[in-house]
Amino acid sequence: MGDEIGEGLFCQTRKSEGLLGKFMLSTMNSGHAKLADWGMNHLSEVTPEEIIELGCGAGRNAGELLRRYPDARLTAIDYSPLSVEKATQITHTFMLTVFT
Repeated sequence: MGDEIGEGLFCQTRKSEGLLGKFMLSTMNSGHAKLADWGMNHLSEVTPEEIIELGCGAGRNAGELLRRYPDARLTAIDYSPLSVEKATQITHTFMLTVFT
């Protein structure tokens, strides 16, 4: 039984679905924040007109990119409909196009 839970949790990193997927997405947003911010702090001084984020997950980084570059148009893409739903909730105040 423990192996099934572990395997189910691992699968949620690929394509988040259901209650377990919602949990995984929330932990990914908070768990990856420091590393993502560190990486974004090393971006060159740019003023992009368009940003494409592939594998947007629950949208934390999409929201952060739009906060840093408020004049940009962001297109975020993810394989998981649940991820797209969460990303849309987080970034609803920004100009965002999200695809599955």
